[in-house]
Amino acid sequence: MSKGAQATNRGRVYVGVDPSYTCTGLAVWKDGQIHLQMEVRTPAKAGTSDGQRLRRLYEGLLALLRAEKPVLVAIEGYANDASYRPFAAGEVGGVFRLACAVADVPYVIVAPSQAKQFATGDGSASKERVRDAVVSITGTVPTSLDTSDAFALALIAEACDLGRSPREKRCEAQVIQTILHPKPKKPRSKKPFNM
Repeated sequence: MSKGAQATNRGRVYVGVDPSYTCTGLAVWKDGQIHLQMEVRTPAKAGTSDGQRLRRLYEGLLALLRAEKPVLVAIEGYANDASYRPFAAGEVGGVFRLACAVADVPYVIVAPSQAKQFATGDGSASKERVRDAVVSITGTVPTSLDTSDAFALALIAEACDLGRSPREKRCEAQVIQTILHPKPKKPRSKKPFNM
């Protein structure tokens, strides 16, 4: 991180969330370094309901938000090719948005390809390439591929807060501009309802 960016962000905290129904990666970026990394595991066990798993995810993130008091959270959005049920992905994403709302912390949603592009310059990079890139950027080795994605997301949260990439890399700047200034969606034509 450049000295100017670090001075601007001294004491500001950013959280990255790589959501998953079974293992969510969380990373806290503070003062130019990874301050905390963790996983919230919610494996399917006999006798454990989906509601109990969602509650564990919600309580884990809410506790982190209340303890760290971030200025911005970056949550990875839904993958189009998610291997788990699309409704489950929606439930997990909703739980994390709710935790941010309850903690009164703003958040941005980052497409999986944007997180990969930000970290590596390639929107279709493998999780291993993302891990290698975040190690190069942060100097910290993630405990898992889930936390490495969360590292990239925490860095994106910082860049969104700054309004620019602190490392002044073109691939990072493109992602931040897309997140902060999305292209307006074209209105869908309404088809008449026929009975």
